[in-house]
Amino acid sequence: MEASYEEMKDLTEGAFDRRIQEQIVPPPHIPEREVREQRQQIHKLFHGQIQANPHLSAAEKQTLENILYHYYVTLSKGKYDVGCTDLLEFEVDMQDTTLVKARCRPMPPEIKRDF
Repeated sequence: MEASYEEMKDLTEGAFDRRIQEQIVPPPHIPEREVREQRQQIHKLFHGQIQANPHLSAAEKQTLENILYHYYVTLSKGKYDVGCTDLLEFEVDMQDTTLVKARCRPMPPEIKRDF
């Protein structure tokens, strides 16, 4: 959603919601059962906090759930799960690229357990 500050300022709440809704349309190739399962998983991940939030209107709750559904693959669903996104890019600037030879060190048992 590329919009200037002035465009965003001029949008009314309803127009903004419609603009978001237009961009978040479920892909047509996903079976309805899978869509339901993903939406239930989102509800479970957020412990029902979206629907229980008294500060959001019904339209805002629906918009938020639609956004989360649209970006479902980027959500981590477990302790060791990493979501996947192509929305971010970064570079690692390595000042010194000299190779270093070092012997392996034993790992402390308390860290090894968690690792």
